[in-house]
Amino acid sequence: MNKTTPSRRTCDAARKLAARKLSPVLLIVTPLTVLAIGLSQHFGAVRAQAPSAPPHAVTQLASLKTVPVPEPRNLAAYIKDRSAAIALGKALFWDMAIGSDGQACASCHFHAGADTRSKNQLDPGLRAIPPDTTFTVFGAGGGGPNYQLKTTDFPFHKLADPGDQNSPVVFDTNDIASSAGVFSFNFTGENAPVLLGLSPEDNDRGTITSPDPVFNVGGINVRGVEPRNTPTMINAVFNHRNFWDGRARFEFNGRNPIGKLDPTARVLRVPAPRAAPEQISLIDGSHPDLELDNASLASQAVGPPLSNLEMSYDARNFPILGRKVVPRRPLARQVVAPDDSVLGTLCRWPLQGLNKTYRDMIAAAIQNQWWDSAFIVQVNPDNSVTILPSGTAQAGALNDTSAAANQFQLIEFNFSLIWGLAVQMYEATLIANDSRVDQFLDGKSSALTAQEQLGMAIFEGKGRCVNCHGGAETTNASVNNVVNAQELLERMVMGDGGIAVYDNGFYNTGVRSCSGGLAGPCDDVGLGATIGPKNLPLSNSRLLQQCVRDTIAAQPSLTVEQANAVCQVPAIKVRPNESPLLATPQPLQPNERVAVDGAFKTPGLRNVELTAPYFHNGGQLTLEQVVDFYNRGGDFARANQDNLDPDIQVLHLTADEKAALVTFMKAFTDERVRFEKAPFDHPELFVSNGAIGDNHQVVNDPTSNGPTMKGKAVQDSKHIPPVGRGGRAVPDNNFLDTPPVPSPAPPALGVQPASMTFTAGASVGLTPPGQILQINNVGGNGQLAWSASSTQSWLSLSFTSGIAPSSSIVLVNALGLGPGVYSGTLTITAPGTQVNVSVTLTVTL
Repeated sequence: MNKTTPSRRTCDAARKLAARKLSPVLLIVTPLTVLAIGLSQHFGAVRAQAPSAPPHAVTQLASLKTVPVPEPRNLAAYIKDRSAAIALGKALFWDMAIGSDGQACASCHFHAGADTRSKNQLDPGLRAIPPDTTFTVFGAGGGGPNYQLKTTDFPFHKLADPGDQNSPVVFDTNDIASSAGVFSFNFTGENAPVLLGLSPEDNDRGTITSPDPVFNVGGINVRGVEPRNTPTMINAVFNHRNFWDGRARFEFNGRNPIGKLDPTARVLRVPAPRAAPEQISLIDGSHPDLELDNASLASQAVGPPLSNLEMSYDARNFPILGRKVVPRRPLARQVVAPDDSVLGTLCRWPLQGLNKTYRDMIAAAIQNQWWDSAFIVQVNPDNSVTILPSGTAQAGALNDTSAAANQFQLIEFNFSLIWGLAVQMYEATLIANDSRVDQFLDGKSSALTAQEQLGMAIFEGKGRCVNCHGGAETTNASVNNVVNAQELLERMVMGDGGIAVYDNGFYNTGVRSCSGGLAGPCDDVGLGATIGPKNLPLSNSRLLQQCVRDTIAAQPSLTVEQANAVCQVPAIKVRPNESPLLATPQPLQPNERVAVDGAFKTPGLRNVELTAPYFHNGGQLTLEQVVDFYNRGGDFARANQDNLDPDIQVLHLTADEKAALVTFMKAFTDERVRFEKAPFDHPELFVSNGAIGDNHQVVNDPTSNGPTMKGKAVQDSKHIPPVGRGGRAVPDNNFLDTPPVPSPAPPALGVQPASMTFTAGASVGLTPPGQILQINNVGGNGQLAWSASSTQSWLSLSFTSGIAPSSSIVLVNALGLGPGVYSGTLTITAPGTQVNVSVTLTVTL
């Protein structure tokens, strides 16, 4: 593998960055037995190992319309008004002011719930063991930070013969195609909010880490990139756990993604009107009437806002984020369509934003006991809280927006709880259940062509797809399968003939090598990872097994069955059709084989046509490449033999069968998603689209770290227009235009702004700051190449050619010019057309 090492990259920097950007904080202070108890409480009453268990059966495909949408059973204790809560969640999800530097949740989930950006979208493998901080060279000088991916870069494991896993390897990389997030800054504070508006600067205050040890070009920082491909959040409500590694747990603790794995998590509740708030746990069994199950979306939602790779400067917390958000006008710098299916009645069209504050929206949506109190919450240095009477806050403490703020209103302290619940309420409405596959399974026989029906037969038979993508949800990791069918854990015969326990719905399919597991080497250990200061397993199999082992060690007189009962290990389904060894129920053994290293959650397949690139590493561009991968038996089957899913084997599909399978998977597209019709409509959004320049040269933003110091790069951006309930006339392009969207019109050149003015002189400098010129394709799809020229020597552009959409910085230099007003013209030329931009320079004494 050819690697190029970015400048000033060291092992210490890699370790610091891995710690800074990867794992959520996990604080475990109770015995493991207490942690394990409750993992099986998703299934109701406490139970010991069942004397007999019903056999596992592969769940066949069904229409998603047949599956009720999971939701917490105690939701009414939190939600005052469902419609208001959905509106609050949608506003929060799409609001660019939530992130430290303009990142919304939607910034990585704007296209069919996923991300189509293709520039500055590579991560070098930060989740590898050991962490990999060097980028692969793609072709001649390609790859690295701010690289523009190309279709020819895929797949990331390229074989001379795509049908033969043993053929010569032409190219291989453990880099990940993912999503750009924030610049590397240390958080120092929020900018003070303005009632019904925004401060002049939306971004948080912070000190830049310069250069970023990994994500820089020539010492100038670009945005960091997540170490796993971005999954769609459409239909994510059906997942038992979320994130690729399942760390967003089924139960929501109100504070962070990891549920019962953090027994220290507490929220505050007002037990009676005007009473002092009390601190309670939602996960320790002390308040069963308030426990939040079926809440993996809420668990997932509270991760990105504090992630110092996704949305947040390092060391921001939820109470201070609440202080930033609560007084503000929602979506204050984004236009909302007047016919938005959720926010239309609240919008100020054609002005930006909504006609309420977030405080108004929270008051309408959330039960008062979680936010309405005059008491003050003081967070102490040890993270304990002290409740202070109204009026006893330190002078200015409730207006303190610095990182040191420690006194908060209840609505601010509980903002993580409010955020998680509201975003879950919104995301739970994003149900794509009307694909042609759903219509066919509903009984409309004409919905699928003969070829697509052949593909469906292969999906459920020879292709073995349904063995992991089972049921109406097309994933074994669904609530319906794991909870309702009581299959938290399973045993199966592995690829080498041995038997292992694993977490249902999480499989190692040989996408990348993980031969060494936690000890390494491993490109990404996935579900097999440990997390937090106690190094507890993410995997329920390992966590429960560790509990059984520790229980027996502490009480040697206990049998394995008794230890299983103490740890509340749920019944492990038998699989009589696979092996006689699995035909009778067995308790979880303290040292039996567990197959979770390199395992990842099986994603659902609705709209899979629209959500390239594929797999947790984003290493496959097309569904044809995905089918080739499975048909040849994976890429790293031998290396991963100890954990490999037994269905990963050579399938011997013919060319016609592969084509039919691809055609069938494309029939999973819900056309409402393709055209962004309700409920998939949305507000306006601006997303970063790489830095201006390329992977060899970027433009320094002089405001980031002083005019003569290298800081962060000037960003290009992509504009996502607001879409109302009726959707858009022409679908947005897919990732790298794969598959291409039919174009109703040829490309057309659009340039903004149409004119610019500059002032220079002795008092303000002879080289005023540059201004960004946006060059867009305002017509149909396809590439639009442009070039630029200037009529004056004092007028220039940072880049004089490119592919739209792109940007260039307009620069002026008044050196040698006397006082006066000067005029110049920039001419932007594309095939068959040109646009002139007038530039006026005023030179003063």
